[in-house]
Amino acid sequence: MGAIIFLHMASEFIRKLLALDLEEKILNGGLVAILAGVISPWISGRASLIDKAESTFSGFGFHTSFIGLFVFCIAFYTLLITIVPLIGKNVMIRRQNNAIMRLITTSITTILMLAALSVLVKITLRSPGMEIRFGSYLALIGSVVATLYAYLEYRNEHKKTARAFFQHPGEEREEVINIEQ
Repeated sequence: MGAIIFLHMASEFIRKLLALDLEEKILNGGLVAILAGVISPWISGRASLIDKAESTFSGFGFHTSFIGLFVFCIAFYTLLITIVPLIGKNVMIRRQNNAIMRLITTSITTILMLAALSVLVKITLRSPGMEIRFGSYLALIGSVVATLYAYLEYRNEHKKTARAFFQHPGEEREEVINIEQ
């Protein structure tokens, strides 16, 4: 009986997830890419020429561990802004603050990923046996994509608010016809 309820809830969640706007799907895809990038390898190689063993570190290890942990937590929180209402729980923040909150959190992840990448580049320049791996690039690309789509969402929300402010309740919107077709 419990498995049937779980399958119903899962299918309902997937249906709601597929019903999201394209921008929302891309933004959340960028956030998932950040999460996958942080747990993937960021740097590997031999720390010095004397070392025989190679080491591999994810975003949770090495000199960038605090940055990786912070990026992971912020990206997970931003993803929860979408997931929590989809599973039927109470919203974490008000609907009118979603866009600005996502823009702020994704901007922070982008800045932190650039900081982490600069640390990793400096390490690879000092230690010729070390190389930057795909996880840091995946997290950086995911954070840039999420930030861009969070900005687009913020702009769309801002336009809707401005139009609603200047539109009278009894007035119907005038349809704009594109003549250039």
